[in-house]
Amino acid sequence: MAISIIDDSVTSYKDIKRWKDENILKYRFSHQLLNEFHDEIMCAVVKLAVKRQESERGKAPAHFSFFVMGSGGRSEQLYLSDQDHGIVFSTSGNHQSYFLELGEEIVRGLALCGYEKCEGKVMSDNPVWNRSEDDWKRQISDWLDEEDWDSLRHVSIFFDARVVFGDPELLKALKQHLFNSLSANPGLITRLTDNVQYIKKGVGMLGNILPSQAGKEKGLLDFKETVLFPFVNGARLLAFSEHRLETSTISRLQSLPAHLQQFKSVQPLVEKMLNYRMRKADLSKGYSHIHLIDQTELSKEEKREIKLWMKEGTAFMKDVTAALKRRHRK
Repeated sequence: MAISIIDDSVTSYKDIKRWKDENILKYRFSHQLLNEFHDEIMCAVVKLAVKRQESERGKAPAHFSFFVMGSGGRSEQLYLSDQDHGIVFSTSGNHQSYFLELGEEIVRGLALCGYEKCEGKVMSDNPVWNRSEDDWKRQISDWLDEEDWDSLRHVSIFFDARVVFGDPELLKALKQHLFNSLSANPGLITRLTDNVQYIKKGVGMLGNILPSQAGKEKGLLDFKETVLFPFVNGARLLAFSEHRLETSTISRLQSLPAHLQQFKSVQPLVEKMLNYRMRKADLSKGYSHIHLIDQTELSKEEKREIKLWMKEGTAFMKDVTAALKRRHRK
């Protein structure tokens, strides 16, 4: 089954949103196709934003690429998703104002098409995430030199970036710069590993599933953070270490070399968890609840399996951490 393609003749974000709403549930049984569908929507939004920007400011003054990060970068989105994206443009003059305006139009268009704005402002209307190639390289170097929690978190966010529109070589050059920096300072892998050690506790002392205790999530299990993230973070760390360009958790595990084959065994489990999350997603309460599961609606078998997944995630992250720290000791 191939995904439907939006006609290039669309003239409004309203048209794109209508098309999205009419077609998205066709892909509710395929995690891969659902994410290809999101790519199609985002690409259509960017194309329309470019047309509107060109009508007011003229042609783009430099080659550029628009990339997505977060679950979009990893191709792990559900039916509802928020915005995590950036822009890199080739260095041939001071063109940031042009591309920031383009970023603002993209943010507006995606919001109108149902993609909520990122609360952390990781979007291409933010100059932190919209830079020339040279400025991006300096920013990456600064983040790595600072080595504080926020800076290394930004490196991890950036590393999940994947181009959906424009010149992919621009983003590839930035990641190669990152790899060169890691090669020059192997101890950074250890710092990146320490940066993602926190795992939200999901099982109590009596073996019961622990839901969130406060706020709008009270009584609900955050499946993404509690169950999936140990595998997501562990696979990303392995990709850092091996200088791999793949961005999805599945492809990162598939690409592991022979000396890390022991970590490939969790790939079928990750696929199973992603498909389970897609089946359990509740669209009725909006994006803020898309990753939350009401444990009172789970069967005994489901609870048992989820607890097993959390246990395996903790073990996976522990083993990845130990392997990388042995390999990258200062």
